[in-house]
Amino acid sequence: MVVSPEGAAARPVVLVDVRTLDEYRTGHKEGALNIPADEVEQLAPRLLPDKNAVIMLYCRTGKRADKALEALRKMGYSHVENLHRFEM
Repeated sequence: MVVSPEGAAARPVVLVDVRTLDEYRTGHKEGALNIPADEVEQLAPRLLPDKNAVIMLYCRTGKRADKALEALRKMGYSHVENLHRFEM
């Protein structure tokens, strides 16, 4: 799903770094939550309570973000995007 600027502006936007905690600690985008891709199913209900929020995922190459995106969609999150690569 592609989120338009107008659609994104109408909803809360959450930036999520799905890399490991160690990777997150070495540097991350300002304001990003850390929810490692292999912990999305356990942590998302608590850390991402609004299933209508626009959720922007990223990791080093985009592969883990794809995995997290699929998990979140299966959990009922409908506005999830993969930003792909993390670059400092």
